[in-house]
Order: sequence, then structure tokens, then C-alpha cells
Amino acid sequence: MKKFTLIISVLITVTTIGQSLEGVWKIKPVAGAMGVGPTQGDIGWWNNGAGDVTTRACLFDDEYVFNADGTFQNVMQAQTWVEAWQDGQGDGCRTPVSPHNGSNSSTWAYNSGTSTLTINGLGAHIGLSKVTNSGEISNPANAASSINYIISNLTATEMTVDVNFGGGWWRYLLQKNVATSPLEGTWRLKPVAGAMGVGPTQGDIGWWNNGAGDVTTRACLFDDEYVFNADGTFQNVMQAQTWVEAWQDGQGDGCRTPVSPHNGSNSSTWAYNSGTSTLTINGLGAHIGLSKVTNSGEISNPANAASSINYIISNLTATEMTVDVNFGGGWWRYLLTNETTPPAPSGPTVAAPTPPARPTADVISVFSDAYANVNVTTWGPDWGPSSSMILDNPIEGNATKRIDMTAGKTFAGIVLETYHDLSSFTHFHVDYWIADPVQAGQVLSFKLSNHASQSGETSAIESTPTPTGGSWQSVDVELNSFSIAGGGSALRNSIKEIVISGARANNNVPLYLYFDNLYFHKNTLGTTSNELVKFSMYPNPANDVLNINAQSTINNVSVYNLLGQEVLSTSPNEMQLSIDVNSLNAGIYIVKATIDGVETSSKFTKK
Repeated sequence: MKKFTLIISVLITVTTIGQSLEGVWKIKPVAGAMGVGPTQGDIGWWNNGAGDVTTRACLFDDEYVFNADGTFQNVMQAQTWVEAWQDGQGDGCRTPVSPHNGSNSSTWAYNSGTSTLTINGLGAHIGLSKVTNSGEISNPANAASSINYIISNLTATEMTVDVNFGGGWWRYLLQKNVATSPLEGTWRLKPVAGAMGVGPTQGDIGWWNNGAGDVTTRACLFDDEYVFNADGTFQNVMQAQTWVEAWQDGQGDGCRTPVSPHNGSNSSTWAYNSGTSTLTINGLGAHIGLSKVTNSGEISNPANAASSINYIISNLTATEMTVDVNFGGGWWRYLLTNETTPPAPSGPTVAAPTPPARPTADVISVFSDAYANVNVTTWGPDWGPSSSMILDNPIEGNATKRIDMTAGKTFAGIVLETYHDLSSFTHFHVDYWIADPVQAGQVLSFKLSNHASQSGETSAIESTPTPTGGSWQSVDVELNSFSIAGGGSALRNSIKEIVISGARANNNVPLYLYFDNLYFHKNTLGTTSNELVKFSMYPNPANDVLNINAQSTINNVSVYNLLGQEVLSTSPNEMQLSIDVNSLNAGIYIVKATIDGVETSSKFTKK
């Protein structure tokens, strides 16, 4: 949003995802690496000794993975430290117990200003699973969905993590995994054309290789992780979905739930011989790339999964490697990358339009630099496998949000800190951007969740504008025109949550939705100003000619781009005129017209 002459006071909340937290962390294998006491930093009640590093080795090898996209993972290998309250047995190293086993989708956010790390996701945690902000739980059913930690002594390789559980403080000393082999770390298929292919000889991918479009249609494969741990263990981490072929579950090829034994469920190891450039992965179903490819052929039955596969490594750098595998009848090739920050999706190159100046009492703003925003508790809460994150994505220096609706994720929520009465407000506004062409079956929905008596959603209303791609679209609709969602009533006297949905024919095809200027207003500006001067523009969007009609003399017309630069100007002193806009670049423009001495403005879109 560009700011011109008029500047309205802005409330800015800064939450930073700290780059130094990204990566894989473990509890440092030393005495005193974890402990508990009455105050922060005091571990006098109990702390681990050197012997615990051995007896609790299954805890010290747990990984706390902070991914660059804001997702978080508890990776516990085959065993972790399980206490009696979790499975009814004594304390010891055993199979992780749900929901503290890393099975639920989780996210992380770090506020460097307050040194607060927040992990969201049922059962997601650092250190001992029993420790929450509400106490030390004694039943898996009481697992927390969110835990706040305090970070201190943060360096490139170590950090101290404190958590207040009400009756005292736990402290953990973590260290970041430092690779000693060039293969150690988390690798993925590089999201480019030709990242995987097959041919008759090593390096020849002439039989088939992926195109750029496959990076999107097979996004569930390109986000699979191949984890080479420093202790020699290997993991296939496939998120909620991966690329599943018909021979695996009897359905057509597509993005679906991973199928055993190619779902990473079996313990696996890896070994790399740098002399022969041979990588060997041992473990039933463990693999790189397509699960069907083994050294004995391309299998067509899960029962024929290999227990060991040899790969040839070449072009190995700090961030990329080429992996070849001979399957007898030919060679498959994969290009892998371990870059922690995935390439940003394509998006708008200009900021969203600038909202008009409105009286403070006439606006409730959720996200906009033009108005003072109300507090938001959570951007993109984890409401299940179909929910998406909401990320910060500044454009031209202006605050903008992005929703990544990928791999079956179809909606994102916004939780407001307090309940808002919108009964006297008339309009809902948001500016959004999606790519062109619009995906098949694409439907957008903006739902307002009403919580009468503050007791959870009691009713909801929604608007479903026809989606348009390739440029910023301004949705400004009357609240009275919203339809009732799922029964109930059209009440809007206690709005607590906003849900943005992006359903489409193939929900496994990623949708990146950018939005800005999300607010409610009383329609004291906008079309009312035009009505006062009897002013209209058409067609809108326009390609070659923009027509302007008024019932009084049009003294002057100026057209501005979103940088505030005047690109066209004319003084017709007539009631009608046509402006040649053919030379303008596609995008949104502001038209300011002075009619009988009264200035008004409107937006138009150049196609």
C-alpha cells in the first residue's frame, strides 16, 4: 500500500522469524543440559547428569526441526523417552506416544523483540513432552496445542530454551546439528524442470523427465524430505501427502496419503563411500525419489519393496547433488537440494491499492497500513490438515500477507483477539491477488464467524466473489449481501474469526493467495462521492479506451499509477470524455476527477 500526502497513524506489530533458529536442533549431550527449578535459570530441583546422556540417549537424539517455511517437526527416530503417564509403563526408551510423537502438523514463530518462541500444534514440544505453560500434564488427552518458550544465549550453534509451567521453570540447552559429512542434512527434489528423469544410460533422461508444470502438479513429491542424520539413520519425511501411484493403493496416480512400506515407517540407515561415490540406504521401503525404483527393477507391488538400494552420487556441493540409480533396465536421475529457504512463489510485483481516508470511527481494520489495526491472536491457526499458514510477504516495502494453499490445504483462519460488533458497519473490504490463469473450479470464500455469548462459532456469514487472477482485485461488498454459512443466522454482533478459503477442482495444485487491506467500514466514502457528482467510468477493466460521464462539467482528470506518479492528465471542460489508455501497462490506476470544482476519485484496472 503506497502512502501519499495523507498519512493516518499506523500500529505496527513486528514478529520476526529468526533465521538463526532455522535448522535441526537437539538437546546438547552434556550434564545440566536440561533441568527444572522454581525460577527462570534455576535448575536446582533436578537436572540431568552425565550418565543420563547414555540412559536417555533416545531423548538426546530427538530432533526439533525449524523449517524455513514456518513449519515445525518433532522427529524422534524409532524411540524417545516415554514416561509412565503416557503408556502405563515405567519411564524409559520406547516408541513415541501420540500426540507427542510428531504426528500432527505444527508451526513455529519467533519474536526477536520479546525473545519468545511459540510452537503451535497438538503435542508439539521441546524437551520433555509433559511440560506445558499450564503445568506438567499427566494424561496424553491434556496435550497442549500451543507452548511459549523464552530463548536466550542464541548463537549459530547453541541456544537456551526456558519454559514456564506455572509451578516453576524448565530449562533446555540445545545445539544445532553441524554436518560432518557433505550428505548430512535434509534434502528435497529441486523444484525445477528436469529434476528427475529416466533413460537408457546414466545421465540420459530422454525417456521421460519432469517439466516445470510437474513441480506444481506433483508438489506433494517435491516437498518430500530425505533426511540424512549424523548418527547414520535415514528418514523419508513425506508430510501429509506424497506422490502415490496406482500400484500402491489401487487408485490413479496422484497426491495422497503415503502407503506402507514406502511411507517412512520403518527404521532406516545410510552409508556413503566417497571413494566409490556410492550411497547405500538400508531399510524396508526407504528410498529417494520415486518409491517404485529399486536396483532390481521398477516394482509394481508394495510387497516387493526393497530393503536396500544403492545410488551413485555426483556433482555434490554444499547445496546440491545429483543422484543416479540403476534399476536394471535403465537409469533414474534425481537432482536434490538442501537449501533451507524454498523459492518464493510467483506473486504480484506491485503493492495493493491504497485505501481511501476514512474517519476512524467508520473503520475496523484487521490488516492495513492505512488504518489502525485491531489485535490478531493468530494468523493461520492449525485447524486440521486442510488449514494453511498465513505468512508475511512484503511487496514494494508494503506489508502484505500470503496464504500457501498447497497439498490439500484449502483455507486459512484469522483469530481476532476480541469480539467485534459489526452490526452498524455496512461493508467488508479486502484486496487479493492470485495468479492468472485462474485454476479450474476455483472458488474463493470470505467467511465471518460469529461467536454469540463468546461460546465458539454459533453462526457465520460468507461472501464468494468470482475469482480473477493476474492483478490486484478489490472486494468491497455489503455485509447485508453475505449469505448464511451452514445454517444459523446472519448475526454479526460478535465476530471473532475470519476464514479465507480457496477451493478448486484439484486441491493438490498449490494456490498462493496474497491479500492486503482487510477491513470493515461504514460506506461514508467510495460510491457515495461519485453519486453526489453523478460520475461514472466504463468499461472497467478497460483495454484501449476509458469513458467518463458526468452530469456536470468535468474540469480536470488525472490518472495516477500505484507509485503516485501522474501518467495521464486532461482538462476537457465537458460532461463526457474518452481517454486513450492503450499505452498504459496492465494494472490498477487511480482516476482523480474535478467536476464543478468537486474532486472525487475512483480506481480502474487496465487489462
